[in-house]
Amino acid sequence: TYPDAREVTTVSLEHAGDPTRLAMLNKAQLRNALAAFRAASAGLLSLNDSTSENMRKLERGGIPGQLSFHITGMTAHGYEPVALRFFTLEPDGKLHYLTRSEVEALAAKKAKKKKGGWVDTDFSEAFTNMELSFRKPGDPSAPVIVHRHLAWNLANNAFTGSALEKHLLAKGKVSVITKAASYLLWNGAFSGIRDYLLANMAWMASDSTGIPPRFAKKAGFTQITYGTFTGAFLEDADPSTSEAMVKLWASQPRRKLGFRYGYPDFEKHLHLMITQPAEPKK
Repeated sequence: TYPDAREVTTVSLEHAGDPTRLAMLNKAQLRNALAAFRAASAGLLSLNDSTSENMRKLERGGIPGQLSFHITGMTAHGYEPVALRFFTLEPDGKLHYLTRSEVEALAAKKAKKKKGGWVDTDFSEAFTNMELSFRKPGDPSAPVIVHRHLAWNLANNAFTGSALEKHLLAKGKVSVITKAASYLLWNGAFSGIRDYLLANMAWMASDSTGIPPRFAKKAGFTQITYGTFTGAFLEDADPSTSEAMVKLWASQPRRKLGFRYGYPDFEKHLHLMITQPAEPKK
């Protein structure tokens, strides 16, 4: 979505994963772990998003789920890794990179699930958040891209006032993407992250799980639609917001969309939405 980005931050419920266990797997364990990862990554590569079931499966086992996903994407785009570090956030949102001794001290402390209904990991909490740096191969002067992934619950009771919120606020204006996000930004229980986005984003690409029109308009944004949207993909999505999204798409000329971007709609139509600052009225 942002090919010129030099710093990328992703946030989800899933932990980065422990890469140190790969060398300890026997042949049978490695075969089973790779089979699970290939099954999960097949969906990601073909549909451009992952099911919650697949994400939960990779929270356990010998393959570090999120780290492996990110390396797969990096490799597909022709990059090679140059560094991997794990970190925590200080209370003020600043990064604290874990030393070898700190990682060793946390070895027996397992990383816990970030919300009820998810799954506890079977690896150390030292491998919760990661920073993966990569660049184009064969050119030491090529720009290094930094990708940080944080495992965090973005519901209000975990996000508002948190170290993560402070970390994100320190970045200033950001470009944003969300897709296949279970329509959580439609939900009042996620108003904190929604308010953060509306106050700090310069531009946003999303499927229909992005910012609802009533909030976007009030914050001074306009929304441009692509493809077709006839209703929410998930049955438990808020019906009034789904109706507002249908009206948004119907109010604009149909713009072709030749690829899947997150969820399809209720009738499996492809769709995409750009949320950007509205032009001042003349």
